Amino acid sequence: MLHHLRGFTLPPLAVAGISLTMGLISGCGQRSTEAEVTRRDITARLVVEGEVIAPATARADIMPPYEVPVEQVYVTVGQNVRQGETLLLFSAPRNQAYYEQARARLVQARQALAQAQNRFSRQLQAAQQRLARSREAERAARTAQAAPPSATPSPEGGGAAPSSPTPAANSARIGSLIARRQADEQAVIDAQARMEEGLVPYQQALAAAQQDFASAQAGSKSAQVKSPITGTVLEVNAEMGKTPDLDDDDPLITVVNLDALHVAAGIHQDQLRQIRPGDVAEVTLEDLPNVRFEGTVDQVYTEKAGFLRGQRYVAIIDFRNTEGRAKPDMDATVRIVTGRARDVLAVPASAVYTVGDRHAVRLKRDGRWRERLVEIGLTDGRYTEIISGLREGDIVEANPWSVM
Repeated sequence: MLHHLRGFTLPPLAVAGISLTMGLISGCGQRSTEAEVTRRDITARLVVEGEVIAPATARADIMPPYEVPVEQVYVTVGQNVRQGETLLLFSAPRNQAYYEQARARLVQARQALAQAQNRFSRQLQAAQQRLARSREAERAARTAQAAPPSATPSPEGGGAAPSSPTPAANSARIGSLIARRQADEQAVIDAQARMEEGLVPYQQALAAAQQDFASAQAGSKSAQVKSPITGTVLEVNAEMGKTPDLDDDDPLITVVNLDALHVAAGIHQDQLRQIRPGDVAEVTLEDLPNVRFEGTVDQVYTEKAGFLRGQRYVAIIDFRNTEGRAKPDMDATVRIVTGRARDVLAVPASAVYTVGDRHAVRLKRDGRWRERLVEIGLTDGRYTEIISGLREGDIVEANPWSVM
């Protein structure tokens, strides 16, 4: 689980400004050196922290169905199982009691699923209705803006006076409506995610209850518990001969599809504009420091989607879990590629510092160092793109603060 604050790294341009000044304080003891302005490729990355999660469809926690002894456990931790494979066997010496428990569990499972469906559906419908209203308000405002201005007689009789809002006021209102519509679109995305994730445990519970009730109806003296998904057994708490406690929150067996894991990473609000679905990402895990996993950004949700507590915005990263080495709850670091610049002018990142709200370097001219304001682009932490202010072959001073 997360043990420290997540998702509050700075965006690349901020890194180019703040970290190139504040971060460079650590270089105060370094010697000032000369560096030539050259051309190179730069890849900017946004680094965020998160944890590995298993989506609801990729995880099955087998809870005790009724209070009868466990007769046989067929799986061990680390074993791969297929959907429908028997995990354990319950004995049922009292057929009538077994039948009544199975029937009651089936009724409860059906009711729980129906209630969950109603709850999630209401939330989704409410979000969709808000979005429809905000879209209509935006369309109406845009139509009004495009219409020719109307005029009304002046109260003093001095001619016509415009009755419609000024263009600036109209633009401000449309901007506000756009922001509201975008927020409502995000709310629909969050509600859909909550519904998709939230219904899975209820659906799995109902499928298991239907299976148990069918066995009870057939008069079976034992009940098999089968895996609802294909995956790897990560936890076994069932013991042969022991009767499970229905009030115990620990699952008897946990099965996870390790090929379907995600990383949920905290994203600061200022970083939202930098990432989009499909962006390439690299995942490293604290428990596997020398292993790198390839991934992509799947979607960005708000805290209301419930993927990562304590984070206002969460990016879901799909990644290739090589050899199933990643496991749920592992701490992760994600490096998302936010931009690439090919064959651009660049200087060492340590050469750039800030002057007010501008960026500058120390440029060598006629044997003397002179301050030169520059416009910067992407940075990878080692080199920073120079959009304007320098020419290829210019000499700048790296670590200039060491002599300033």
